[in-house]
Amino acid sequence: MLGRQEQTGADGSRRERETLPPAPARSRPLPPRIGALLTHLKRVCGMPDYAAYVAHLRAHHPDRAIPTEREFYDEYLRTRYADGPTRCC
Repeated sequence: MLGRQEQTGADGSRRERETLPPAPARSRPLPPRIGALLTHLKRVCGMPDYAAYVAHLRAHHPDRAIPTEREFYDEYLRTRYADGPTRCC
């Protein structure tokens, strides 16, 4: 079911737009094989895995502070695009 939301533009004009309903909450965790598959696909695509990073820090660097998930992804993006945007063409 779609909802309606009123927006005000920069020029003061008003308009309504349709909004999507919120996504349903996941009622149960993913099966282990599906979770492992998603983790593998993320690694193949170069996306970072926060849970694996935290496990690595706890096992090999217990003296280091564990960053929040937001800090982890911010650092990933900074290092990923430090040399400027990447392009294939």
